[in-house]
Amino acid sequence: MPNPSLRRSASSMTSSRYGLLVSQTRSSRRCPPWQIVFCVILSWDDSMSGFSVGNRVSIPGGEGEIVQIEERAGDTADLLYVQTATGVRPFPSTAGVEKVTSPIDHLMHGSFGDPARYALRKRTALLDLTHRTDRFVALPNSRVEIEPYQVEAARQVLTSFDRRYLIADEVGLGKTTEAGIVLKELSIREHAERVLIVTPAPLQEQWQTEMREKFGRDYDIYDRERIRELQAGSAADNVWELNDRVITSIDFAKQDDNVDALANLKPEWDLAIFDEAHHLTARRRSSGRIERTKRYNLAEVIAACTDGLLFLTATCNR
Repeated sequence: MPNPSLRRSASSMTSSRYGLLVSQTRSSRRCPPWQIVFCVILSWDDSMSGFSVGNRVSIPGGEGEIVQIEERAGDTADLLYVQTATGVRPFPSTAGVEKVTSPIDHLMHGSFGDPARYALRKRTALLDLTHRTDRFVALPNSRVEIEPYQVEAARQVLTSFDRRYLIADEVGLGKTTEAGIVLKELSIREHAERVLIVTPAPLQEQWQTEMREKFGRDYDIYDRERIRELQAGSAADNVWELNDRVITSIDFAKQDDNVDALANLKPEWDLAIFDEAHHLTARRRSSGRIERTKRYNLAEVIAACTDGLLFLTATCNR
């Protein structure tokens, strides 16, 4: 049994935020080591039920930090001043105001959640992480016949930490399908919310159709007319930020105004795909100077603002 005097000393404690070790004892009886009894007393932080300056609190519409507490007489609740994203707001009542507590707060105060809910959340997290990396999720739902070599190419990209690859298959072997598998798998894993596909102009509609019909993904084609429509209908400074799935032609995107816009994106691309990537050329002159084409410069700009990058070509020797 714990020493009663220790319980009294614990009850007289008023202090610490996370709990404080105030005393420790063991039984005085002679007994084997495995029968030694330890009694540990932790002080309890009664501020969990109240508020103090510096507390993070949840309020209607978001979160904030208490910057001032004005005590009021009688039974009237204290007036709280909370710093929010839009400024300091007064709260004459604590209704709807709750302290934001960390797992450490709950642990040190002996407040534990339901074990069944914890087990369920843990199982959910394990399944989610497993499906993000260990197996294909989209293949059973695709509307295209997929060859084994296409699966292997997609697997190589999906299991790589740095998703920057050149896929060099001969004409007719289905590079678009391989890219589509990667796109859909990454989308399901929430790693491809913003995607840019850069192609020769004659292939834009073909890509748009294949992505929609085979993989269930709609893409917006950006050309000069579409850019004007977006600029007229939106106050956004950069129309390349308005849509998350975009197809554009390489010769349209390489124009100076588009290159500038693509170089100054706030939400960057999760994945960029260049079809017919052999058109991105740079030549080394006899003087040693490297002469880059505008297409090559475009690719450098996009590569700097995307997480993943795929180059597709049937003539990689070029």
